[in-house]
Amino acid sequence: MEYSKHTSYFFIPIWMDASDSFRDLIDAIDSSEQWMLRHDEIRYMLKFVADKIDSRNEERCLIFHYLLRYGCRKTYGLPGVDQCFETVGAFPFRESGQPIRFQVVDSHLFCFSTRVCILAFQVVFDNQTPAWVADALFALKRASTPLKLSGQEGGTVTSMLDIARQMMSQFSQISGFSVFGYANPNTERSNVLTYLEVADHPSYEKELFHLRNCYHVGIPYVPNEELDKQQTFQASQDVVWGTSPEAAVCLACPDRGDRGFTENVFFENFNSQYLVMYILLLHQKYALYMFLTELGVGRYNTLETLESYRQRLYEFKTDFVFSFITEVPQYQNLYSNMMQAFALEQLYQDVQEPLVSLAEIRRESEDEKQKRRDASVNSALGLLSVLGFFSILVDGVDFLDFLLGGCLTKTSLTTTQFTFVGLIALIFLVVFVRLLLPPKARQKKKTPRKRPQRPAAPESRNLYVYTGCFVSQEELLRAADVPSAERLENLIPQPHVTFQHRPGAVDTSLFGKCVGIRAVGYGNDGTNEGLLVELSSEDPVLRRMIADIPTPHITISVSGTGKPVNTRHLTFQPIKPVELKGTFGAMAKTATGMECFLSNPDGEIVCPK
Repeated sequence: MEYSKHTSYFFIPIWMDASDSFRDLIDAIDSSEQWMLRHDEIRYMLKFVADKIDSRNEERCLIFHYLLRYGCRKTYGLPGVDQCFETVGAFPFRESGQPIRFQVVDSHLFCFSTRVCILAFQVVFDNQTPAWVADALFALKRASTPLKLSGQEGGTVTSMLDIARQMMSQFSQISGFSVFGYANPNTERSNVLTYLEVADHPSYEKELFHLRNCYHVGIPYVPNEELDKQQTFQASQDVVWGTSPEAAVCLACPDRGDRGFTENVFFENFNSQYLVMYILLLHQKYALYMFLTELGVGRYNTLETLESYRQRLYEFKTDFVFSFITEVPQYQNLYSNMMQAFALEQLYQDVQEPLVSLAEIRRESEDEKQKRRDASVNSALGLLSVLGFFSILVDGVDFLDFLLGGCLTKTSLTTTQFTFVGLIALIFLVVFVRLLLPPKARQKKKTPRKRPQRPAAPESRNLYVYTGCFVSQEELLRAADVPSAERLENLIPQPHVTFQHRPGAVDTSLFGKCVGIRAVGYGNDGTNEGLLVELSSEDPVLRRMIADIPTPHITISVSGTGKPVNTRHLTFQPIKPVELKGTFGAMAKTATGMECFLSNPDGEIVCPK
């Protein structure tokens, strides 16, 4: 294997459960005989970035980089220099049926003070043609892909995910760890960074398409000028980059430039400067996922929680969020390109949303405190009023005695004094009770104004059957015509992606909002026929609902014995992606049967025909 012509990094995110264990973890790794601290020489990044990675200054360093010592590889079942891993089982896209073989060059561990760690497996494939590497990335980006040592029959089966968990288990006494904490089980997909040397060729658009998306070569490439421009970056005449949310790939062509520079200096920079730059971006992505996952829906209901969230977010942005990291154009331009690929701006908008409610909760808290202060003042005034009442009585009785004592008999004077005391007591009682009543009780009752009634959507748990994203049946059938093996007996009249089944509360304000649908897979087992889809939305509430769907899919048709709920269990084969338009709504049970309820511009609920 020629190390200088190709290498790939597969990144696995790990979250620490304990919030204050960063320094304890670093001390434990430093004292471990398995890991070796690597001092990264940051040559091109600005000082305010490089200082955070300066592990020689341990007190100020916020990012530590470790390498697994070669002698400890066997502890985790990693092969030596003369051995390879190979995939277990046949992949349907590989007609030859040959497994994918690769060597693990190094295992890297990056630890951040935010509780996020990133484990990176650096690998080299035995076949380094672009098509073969694309197939390999497609198979291995799924971290749970089963692996075994090459050439061993019946050997131990493992995976990158298993190895990552085993590596972090040695530090379990410090903190619990979550590997891929944001992903549903069996859907964990690694980000990939790849370098590949290629021969001179007029264009590598097709190869870049498959490599940057980690697609196998069976997925047809359809030129898309706008998307290709967005996801490719020509750094120089001999280096071109492709970026996507899942991968960054660098194609180097030494024949177009200085071979000595490309194979030595540039390759070294790829494994140091570019690697660290990609790690910084991945950390932002995974840290934001951590915020959204750990402080999800229903957690922003106390001032204390929101204040803690605001403080953590402030520290994270101050220490790790960089829009500008270098004055070297090729690095900065690529960094900006990858920031756009990760959609970091949109993620920041999502994590900022809970802070919008912080001001409202603060105001309510201050109002409550002011009410308590007012109540205390009123109590004090009430006590002073009582004391003043007794003072008035004593002074009034003495005054009557002084004024009328020589004119009235003792009995008449006593009667007058009692009458005075009773009158003052009555006045005081009326005023005191009036003050004690709450403001609303003192107000005159108003007759509520009648408002015009608006037709309402079903709000009962028993009326809504499910919410979902609905798509035109005609549009869906066109999308499925190419890969379709055979249309089954019963077409689904209202094709959709189910969001919630038998929901409780339904937010009808979401009805009618657009949802982007991208069909990426097709399945048909003779009982169920459907498409595997990817969803997107500009609405943050819908985005959180989309993230909770384990396997987004649309049932196209079923046989006489098929049930739409079983479509999710199909084995979906990759297809050329097809864009569809969806509308969020709900299926509700009414007197006339099942109807799809959507919202029109006036906010009324209507049943489309």
